[in-house]
Amino acid sequence: MLAIALYLNTRRISRHIGHLREFAIKAEEGKELDHELERRLPDDELGEISHTIITLYWKLRHSEEDKLRLKRQLTQNAAHELKTPAASIHGYLESILDHPDMPQDKRQHFLERCYAQSERMSKLLMDMSQLTRLDEMPTSLSINKEYNNVIDVVPIIHNVLEDTTLQLKNKGIEPIIISSPFAEPESLIYSLFRNLVDNALAYAIGATRILITYDNGEFSVADNGVGVPPQHLPYLFERFYRVDKGRSRKLGGTGLGLAIVKNTVVAHGGTITALPTPGGGLTVKFTLRG
Repeated sequence: MLAIALYLNTRRISRHIGHLREFAIKAEEGKELDHELERRLPDDELGEISHTIITLYWKLRHSEEDKLRLKRQLTQNAAHELKTPAASIHGYLESILDHPDMPQDKRQHFLERCYAQSERMSKLLMDMSQLTRLDEMPTSLSINKEYNNVIDVVPIIHNVLEDTTLQLKNKGIEPIIISSPFAEPESLIYSLFRNLVDNALAYAIGATRILITYDNGEFSVADNGVGVPPQHLPYLFERFYRVDKGRSRKLGGTGLGLAIVKNTVVAHGGTITALPTPGGGLTVKFTLRG
């Protein structure tokens, strides 16, 4: 009786291991899979282990599919963003070549538009290149010896504001820095603050102030402009996301500035969030070396 019981139990285990092996072979060969194998699993410890393995497989598969979907989406968005200035340049140059007797002032206007569109394309390519470098960096620069040169961030912020003095003055925006002494790893910090200031210059309509603060380990860059509708806040840091697509392209934005900001913060081991400024406007809060 004992032998019969062992035989039946061994046969049952072997059968279910066979089902799991069949699933593994199909998965490895990339064949079409269904959930039939999972439904045939026993209701015991072996079945529980097999169920966990299969569940992990489906999660990994879905994760890879999501990555591929995001890559395709990024490629499509990039192609779309590049197509607009490329088509404009082509159209202007075609007009110039097809009309050699075109008035000089009109020719000059077309050439200036070509230059402006080429500048936009160049900035888009540079932003995409920077995002690619950020994607290839370690998860946290704070644990990478190459980036452990700690510096005072205040001079970098002053450099950003100095480089944007003319734009700030033309917009009637007063920059204010309120902070206690702080320092962070020297890497990409200028780009981070420059993109935040440029974003406020471009989209903070009616703003009269940009307030940059550092308190209790957290940075804050806030403006008192029109702000962003609440439903857009969770998506502001996504690549190519635009609150107002027509206006963003008209202003020459690439749709990548805030994505670079987020990736820079993440590369420095920090977190970032966007929320309304009390009284109106947009506030971006983030930490570094979290």
